[in-house]
Amino acid sequence: MPTIGIAFVTTMLARRRAYHTAVLTSHISQYASTSASYLESLRAAFIARGADAVTAAQRAYAAAAGLVARQAATLSFIDLFWILAMFFLAMIPLLFFMKRPEHVEVAMAGE
Repeated sequence: MPTIGIAFVTTMLARRRAYHTAVLTSHISQYASTSASYLESLRAAFIARGADAVTAAQRAYAAAAGLVARQAATLSFIDLFWILAMFFLAMIPLLFFMKRPEHVEVAMAGE
């Protein structure tokens, strides 16, 4: 049974990460002023560290992709936290249907 829970969590993390990556990348465009200025500042920072213009642009895109991947991972963990929290809150009413165990004497080892 624990493998079902692990599979659920792993699948949901992957799905939510893909979803958030798609949503976040849909807001990034090299033609949007905010994205363009961010990519240009990254490119300028890489040029200042000694990279040529082509390498700096590639590194800027890679850095932006890494930022999107980290943000998508963070958002997917937040989503999964809330999904699991709601699942466990839904289990609380089941406590009222549980029976108390009968009192059983347990023999101590060595007696």
